[in-house]
Formats: sequence, C-alpha cells, structure tokens
Amino acid sequence: MSWNNCTPTEAQDAYDAAKSRYNRSAEEYVSNNRKLDACYADYKAAGAKAESMRSDKLNFEKRVDQIAEVIRLLDDGGSVNEKIGEANQVAETVETLLAQSIKCSGVNCPPLGRVLKTPFVSENSYSLEALNGLKKEKARLEQAIRDVNAKLNALELEVQQLQGQMNSLAQIQHDLSRAMNACAFDMNYFKKRI
Repeated sequence: MSWNNCTPTEAQDAYDAAKSRYNRSAEEYVSNNRKLDACYADYKAAGAKAESMRSDKLNFEKRVDQIAEVIRLLDDGGSVNEKIGEANQVAETVETLLAQSIKCSGVNCPPLGRVLKTPFVSENSYSLEALNGLKKEKARLEQAIRDVNAKLNALELEVQQLQGQMNSLAQIQHDLSRAMNACAFDMNYFKKRI
C-alpha cells in the first residue's frame, strides 16, 4: 500500500491499526501518568520527611552543644570546681585570721575551713549524679544524631532514585504523547480516504 494511493479497504485497515496504536498509547499514557503522580507524591513526602529530619538534627546538635558546655563547667578543671576551690580557700583564710585574732587561752578557734568547706562536684553525690546524667544524655543525643544521619542519607538516596524515576516516567509520557499525536495524524489522514 502506498501512502497516497490506497484503496478504501487499505485506508480502513490503516485507520484501524492507527486507532489501535492510539488507544494502547492512550491507556499507557493514563497508566504512566498515575505512576508519575504517585512517584511525585512519594518524592514530596520523602522531601518533607528529609527536611523534618534535618530540623531534628539541628535541634539535637544544639542540645548537644548546650549540654557539653554544662558538662565542661561541672567536670574536673571546670569553672564550678574552680569557684568551689576559691570559696574553700577563703574559708581557710578566715579560719586562720580568726585564730590569729583570738587571744584567750584555752579558747580554740572553730574549724571554719572544715565547717564551711564546699564539696567539689565529684565529692557531692547529687552533683555527681547530675553530671553523669548529663553525660548520658549527651551520649544519647549523639547516637540520635548518628541515627538521623544514617536515615537522612538513606532518604536522600531514595529522593534521588525517585527523581530519576520521575524523569524516566516524564520521558515515557513525552514519547507516548508523540506516538498519540502521530497516530491521530494517521487516523485523520486515512479517515479521509475511507
């Protein structure tokens, strides 16, 4: 059969074949469009979840920094123990000065250095328990950050895969649309020759 010189029967056969190809392409187009919509919805959901995880990670990191600062203050060599040492030194100085100012025989100076001594963080069970609790919370948050990072990496990989899948589906949509247009052109052409 020639494109220009076809019989009505050949034109009908060509029309039917073009219509059949058009219908198959249209069905694939609708089906593929549903897949593309579902993929886009998954992509948006994964993106929103990733953004939420990034926010959680930032909050965890901020809390870790704050807790680390408190631990640094309370730990050995920290400013809390430094101030306690200074206060204990002042109490001993007061005791020494008071002992020098008492001039009565048989009257001993009260042991102010011992009475007013403030225990260091490691010597006070409540302070030590609080410090250990902070260290445990810091470790828990650091583990949570590692967990979020692992999940975030997996989610970002999923987002990339969904992006690739959407690109592939969009290309299929484009190809199916071109095929439908070509079939519609053929159908119009052969319909006039039936």
